[in-house]
Amino acid sequence: MVSKITERRGGGGTRRRNGGCASRIPGGRASQVRLLLAACLFCLALVTSLSGVARSDEGHRAGDTGFKTPHAERQPGLTAESGGGAGSMPDGMSGEFRIVTSAMPPFSSLDVLGTPQGMCMEVALHVARELGRHPTVVERSKPRFLLEFERGSADMLPCSSAEWMSPVRDHVVFSKPILEMENVVLARKGAVRRPGGPDCVAGCRVGTLPGYVYADGFDDAFAHGNMQREDTPGTDLMLRKLSAGRLDAAIVNILEARYWGERLNLPRDAFEVVYTFKRKVPVSLVLHRRYAHLLPRVDAIIDRMRRDGTLHRVIVGQKGRLGMASDRL
Repeated sequence: MVSKITERRGGGGTRRRNGGCASRIPGGRASQVRLLLAACLFCLALVTSLSGVARSDEGHRAGDTGFKTPHAERQPGLTAESGGGAGSMPDGMSGEFRIVTSAMPPFSSLDVLGTPQGMCMEVALHVARELGRHPTVVERSKPRFLLEFERGSADMLPCSSAEWMSPVRDHVVFSKPILEMENVVLARKGAVRRPGGPDCVAGCRVGTLPGYVYADGFDDAFAHGNMQREDTPGTDLMLRKLSAGRLDAAIVNILEARYWGERLNLPRDAFEVVYTFKRKVPVSLVLHRRYAHLLPRVDAIIDRMRRDGTLHRVIVGQKGRLGMASDRL
């Protein structure tokens, strides 16, 4: 059905009739409405443009006081040597310094609130600040932080040795040692008859850390079945197993054992050291190899900390904060 449209012109405009519905469009006012609408749109565009300029100017001023534009955000592994850009420092390091750590108390870890703690961690933070950097700390598993060093997204590890970092040896450099770790064989009191030699735990179930290599003939003894190796993920769990009689002995770092002995509230006479490994393991700060040119400065900072007593105070202070003031083992 087609509606009939009729028009009747008059002095005031045009009245259109369409199926009984009518609307009146003023003839003289139409052009004025269009002009007014165009003016409003122009004003709106002008205000928007001026507002954008103001925001841009404000952003530049904020950038002078620490604001980071998306282009200034530090990308993993990006330094002046690889095109770091405006965020880079003159000597090739960006102002932000990414420290990775595994959960390894009392040496290096994050507490439940995410606060860095530990003897080596305190030294790493001190060194980073002495270098004029802004350290940020993240916790990673060992496979993960090894991968990050390989990819170049990690800057420093607070606590390790060359033998522990062998999978990424070509990607890292080591500072002077911060301290030495001492490994021992711990056993339940009276469970081992002949303390004093590696064969003292022959035929025993011995707790070990997964993936670790043990010197003084222990790896050979495990391989030949002279003693049973039982990988256990963590010194705390090994002490629990020892206390419950599920292990006969465990190879542990003595400071870690003391730390967990306090945390687990184990009695002083629960265990005894039946063997001390011949060689102590030197522990250093680990840096990505792109910072090899900074090693003389890092070593000088560590030497100064040792001479003026700062290193000793850090270790003793961290022992106190970590509840290791009294040794339980």
